[in-house]
Amino acid sequence: MLIEAVIKIQILEKKREKFVEESEHLQKRIQETAAKKDELIVEASSVRQKINEEGDVLQTLKGKMRSGESKIRDLQSEISNQESKRRGMERSRGSFEQRKQRIIEQIAKFEEESQCEKRKEEAAATRVKMEKITTKETELVERLRSAQQERDELQHSHEQAVSDQNEFLLEILQEEARIAEFDETQCSVAVAPSTLSREVSDYGGGAPTVAWNSRNAKPTKYHWLDVVMVSTEGCSRVIYVLMNE
Repeated sequence: MLIEAVIKIQILEKKREKFVEESEHLQKRIQETAAKKDELIVEASSVRQKINEEGDVLQTLKGKMRSGESKIRDLQSEISNQESKRRGMERSRGSFEQRKQRIIEQIAKFEEESQCEKRKEEAAATRVKMEKITTKETELVERLRSAQQERDELQHSHEQAVSDQNEFLLEILQEEARIAEFDETQCSVAVAPSTLSREVSDYGGGAPTVAWNSRNAKPTKYHWLDVVMVSTEGCSRVIYVLMNE
């Protein structure tokens, strides 16, 4: 019996030593986990701050784009007004041409039929009237030429404004790509303990699903409509809504 008791004591002693060893190992793991948690919290805070800064840049670019769109609308309205004026001048020119032709016919008729001084005076007055109309027609042609030149300048300004808008859109897409890279970096960090999910839940600890890659977009073939924030499996992502031309 004594031998059996000694053997049991030895077995229990070995189990106790093994338990102590496992306890020390677990304590070491707990300390390592705590250190890793602190590192992840610091890294998440840094990435979040960077994303906020990039978001401010995006807002600035969006403001520039809205300003460019307003300028384009103003130019389009001005072009439309100039086009209406040009059409009105062309109609007036046609009316002057008809009146001029009728006066020429009257002069020819008077010269052919009239032999008296009175008829000659009427023909001279008609010639003076025709010269005035010709002068007015010349002025109208010059105004039409000036209006066409102004319209060409407005068209050039419109095209330049559209080009500037496309450049703003390209800058926004590039900034969105940079934010997406920071987002993917944060979401790829492995979180070991379950307690960390609560610490960084405001940023997101799961692996994201890529909804759209802006770097594959062709900004010169799209019009910007809106920008929305989408949360995908715990990670926030900026998505731009575009419309094909």
